[in-house]
Amino acid sequence: MRHTLAKQIFTVLKKENLTLVCAESCTAGLISDTLAAIPGISSVFWGSFVCYQNSAKEKMLGIDPFLIQRFGPVSQEIAEAMSSGALGHSSADIALAITGIAGPDSDEFGTPVGTVWISIARHNLSPISHKYQFQGDRQEIRSKGAIEALRFLLQNIEGR
Repeated sequence: MRHTLAKQIFTVLKKENLTLVCAESCTAGLISDTLAAIPGISSVFWGSFVCYQNSAKEKMLGIDPFLIQRFGPVSQEIAEAMSSGALGHSSADIALAITGIAGPDSDEFGTPVGTVWISIARHNLSPISHKYQFQGDRQEIRSKGAIEALRFLLQNIEGR
């Protein structure tokens, strides 16, 4: 499923002459790895930021630590800050970000395991985001997050 979505994304990005950057937390590069399996992807894939710890989000994407303290690392605000930060720290046209709790335990904010926020940012537009609640073990949540992130991206780039 992930690879089929990645191929479709590659086709649309190429057709629309867009480049993509990713910012991944809970998936730890799984989305980028899926994209990298597509031959020719380098023509549309700028690269990715794997920002697992909060300090990585702050240093790599320029996220204000106050935002993380106020809203928690798994929130709409942080997902959107991640996508905006990735866009601003790259030369890509569109950014995809994901942050979530894969488990086995909740975070210090009490965010339930399986909570995932996905965000997309484009230049001169407000970021868009969506919250998901997945069931399963750690790897299942990560895989479901990657699939839904790719699906969300595809839905938001087709025909634009």
